[in-house]
Amino acid sequence: MPVVVMHGSGGASAGGHVSAKGTGPNSHLCVSLFTTLINPLFGLLAVVFACWSRGSAEMDWDGARLRGRIALWLSIAGVVTTVVVALVVVLICFTKTKDT
Repeated sequence: MPVVVMHGSGGASAGGHVSAKGTGPNSHLCVSLFTTLINPLFGLLAVVFACWSRGSAEMDWDGARLRGRIALWLSIAGVVTTVVVALVVVLICFTKTKDT
């Protein structure tokens, strides 16, 4: 049975937030940890924002959502950057001609 938790001041119609799980907004911590494995720079930044999101969910719901989205976009940027760099390296290695 899901637990309904009211966040903010007032009911859902008065600007409060309802969470079916009672855990707060999505912090994207799992994605951030995965990104840390393939791109430590972006991954560590994403983990920091994901943890910050989890820590501030009870006090600042909108801020926690924003930090969770920042963690997600940092993770996406880290994965995309890694893929692009890997493709460039592979293309450079396979398109080099020997001038001997």
